[in-house]
Amino acid sequence: MRKRKPLERRTYGRRLIRNGVLCLLLALALWTVSGCPLPQAMALRRLERQMLLKPSTIVLETDDNENDGYALLLGVTEDHIHSFALRDGNGSLLLWERKGEEPTLVALPQPVRYQTDEAARSAPMLAAVDIPQEAASARLTMTMESESIHLQGELPEGWEERFHWKRTYSMDGVKEGNVFLFQLTYQEDEDSQAGHAENSHMKLSLAEDVQRGLIPYTLEFFDNSGQVILTQTHS
Repeated sequence: MRKRKPLERRTYGRRLIRNGVLCLLLALALWTVSGCPLPQAMALRRLERQMLLKPSTIVLETDDNENDGYALLLGVTEDHIHSFALRDGNGSLLLWERKGEEPTLVALPQPVRYQTDEAARSAPMLAAVDIPQEAASARLTMTMESESIHLQGELPEGWEERFHWKRTYSMDGVKEGNVFLFQLTYQEDEDSQAGHAENSHMKLSLAEDVQRGLIPYTLEFFDNSGQVILTQTHS
């Protein structure tokens, strides 16, 4: 193999440095064009500082490629749970009181995509934090209901002016670290009056209703043998 002369080595080294600098400048330009997005954890920290909140310990972090560009995170402090969503460098945060000695049920701040036989849909996802260490599986059962009154305009055929909707949902949890996730799915025909009530409730009021304790639910945790180790009921 031919040995490089000193001048050739210096020229080769300069090219490496030049190419490295060009790569850094290109990466910086792309980062600037995309709005200078921060890594997920750093974005959460920035929003916590802006809201004068204690920095949290992250217990859940999802991939933004799996949910319409949103990264979803859960962070915990001694007294609160931070439910965080990030997309394109912009974040939103919901603050939940942490029960501490028992599981706390929270809603993620953005709907999560799931697949049906016909198409992909997005619906709220809930998470149980501070779960029993020995819990191998979990189930969440919750009942949602609403009352609507139609005051003006013509109703579709078969719809009622005063409509009461009620539905019970049962979900098996998916364990992610020390958190169980529960994916809600739509059960009603989306073109029916019940489907409109279900969609409105899930999109507009579910997170607030869970936060205010307005939705009755039962959380059950099971060990590896399927035995119930903890049941938490809220009514």
